[in-house]
Formats: sequence, structure tokens, C-alpha cells
Amino acid sequence: MSGVDYNDMLLIDSEPITLDAARNLGMSTVLLRGSALVPEGFSHPVIDGFAGLFRARPTDRA
Repeated sequence: MSGVDYNDMLLIDSEPITLDAARNLGMSTVLLRGSALVPEGFSHPVIDGFAGLFRARPTDRA
């Protein structure tokens, strides 16, 4: 093992079943969408490419 806690990990994958397993371990997850449609109610964040990881996000900072 790497010594990194699962709660400090991010898994990016194109398979929902893999993301579900990773989330159950405590990891943060992101679906890397290819050409597949994302089902309604899908619970993982979705990106279309790695650039989507670097978009500005709202923060709690005032």
C-alpha cells in the first residue's frame, strides 16, 4: 500500500461499478465520460476530459 488513506484519494474511471466500489472504500470519485450516456440520478461527478478537473469551482471562502 501507499500509506495514503482512502479518504485522501481521488479515483477517475469510466466504469460506474468501479466508482461505486471506490466510494464504498471512502475514496472521492469522478466519472470520465466517453461516448456513453450518464443515467439520470447518477451520483458521481462527471467530466468529459481531464481539463474538467481544473475548472473553477465555488469555494466556501469569503
